[in-house]
Amino acid sequence: MSATTKLGKVTTDHGWTPPKTPLPGTEAEVGIFGPVIERMVEPCASPGFPALDLDTGKIVTSGEAMPETSDMESPAMEAWRQKTGADIVVVPIPNERWQIRHFLQRIQVRSRYWDEAELSPQQVRNWLLASSSRSGVMSFSHTPDPATFLFQTRSGIAGIMQLLEISDQPRGVKIRYKLAQSGTTESQSSITSSNQPSAGQPPAFLGHPLGAYLAIEGVRAESGKVGVKTLLVDTVNGKKLDRPVGVWIENVDALPKDRRCILRGYESGKMIGTPPAKIQAAKEAGREIKLPQAGWQFFHYFVVISVDEPQDLKIK
Repeated sequence: MSATTKLGKVTTDHGWTPPKTPLPGTEAEVGIFGPVIERMVEPCASPGFPALDLDTGKIVTSGEAMPETSDMESPAMEAWRQKTGADIVVVPIPNERWQIRHFLQRIQVRSRYWDEAELSPQQVRNWLLASSSRSGVMSFSHTPDPATFLFQTRSGIAGIMQLLEISDQPRGVKIRYKLAQSGTTESQSSITSSNQPSAGQPPAFLGHPLGAYLAIEGVRAESGKVGVKTLLVDTVNGKKLDRPVGVWIENVDALPKDRRCILRGYESGKMIGTPPAKIQAAKEAGREIKLPQAGWQFFHYFVVISVDEPQDLKIK
């Protein structure tokens, strides 16, 4: 008979609730997560030293022991990760049962986000920018619901994951997860029907083509690790949005706290992170490569040309 112990969800005190901000392609991307994948991850021990590769859904068995260090960012650990393709590893720990380690950018959320239809992969990626986690240990409270995480793998694939149970027979940790699909539907955002990029442009946050002259209004974001230059935009060109959109503001100093801002300028962006080609080339050459916190993605921001309010906010 299988002996299992349920692992808990995030509690109210520890679970982070992502802000309800529709970032690129929100409502339209319903259903673009793939099917649920369930895996039992056995302890990383001899002879195979198994680990889970979330990108492929495969249990990888390299036959090579994980380095004996708790520093998940050490060169030896990163070399082992690149060689094995491991994302999730269950590690036997003396005087403890097991420790669940990960090589992911991830953030823990309330379990209800597993079933929320409006949660899109692009939202996952943007919320993950509020997380400093790129590797480490997953810890849980013992409550009836499963612990839930938004994550992005080192190859840039986003998803949502739950830790379901630990089991003695078979031995291991059971998880389930869903990955973002590569194909998406056209955006039908309630922001505006003009949220269609010009040829060659990425989709825009604010419902207008990149570079279009806009007047935006909102207040500084305070929830999460968002810095002091993220504006929760609730009005664009005089039109109230259904829900605020968080966007980074360029060309000004820190936004004032608890004061309404009215800014004029345009939305732009750039690619950030490490291109997959560099990662692949490093693997082929047997070289280690230091990866930044953010995966390879398009980073949106708003460039201010003039400030209507507050009048003491100066352009750089």
